[in-house]
Amino acid sequence: MKLQDIIERMEKEFEEIKQMIGIKKMPSCDIIEKEDELDILIDLPGFSKKDVELEIGEDYVRVKASRKKREGRYVISERSYSFYRSISLPYKVDADNAKAKMKNGILEITLPIKRKSGKKIKIE
Repeated sequence: MKLQDIIERMEKEFEEIKQMIGIKKMPSCDIIEKEDELDILIDLPGFSKKDVELEIGEDYVRVKASRKKREGRYVISERSYSFYRSISLPYKVDADNAKAKMKNGILEITLPIKRKSGKKIKIE
C-alpha cells in the first residue's frame, strides 16, 4: 500500500468520524409561549422539509434531519449534514392538532397546550 493510499484512507475515516460527531450538533431553537399554544422555531439552514422528520408527543418534540453530502474530497467540512434534537416541553400539548411548516430554513411548530380543566358534576 502506498503512502498516498494510506493518507486517503485516513482522511476518509476522519470524515466518517466528523459525520458521527456532527449528528450531535443541535440547531438553535426558540420556544414561545402564547395564551393557549407553544410556538417552537428551529433554525435548519440548508435543510429542506423532505430532509426533516418530526415526532410530537404529549410532552416532547423530536426533530431529526439528514441530507446528502456532495461528492468529492472535502478540504474543510464544518457544515452539519445530520442532527437529532429532543425537546422536553414545559406543558402537555395536543399532538393531534399540532402544525408544522418550514420557510427560509426555519422550522415552525405550533402546539396547542392542554390545559387542566375541572369538570362540574351534579351531586346526588
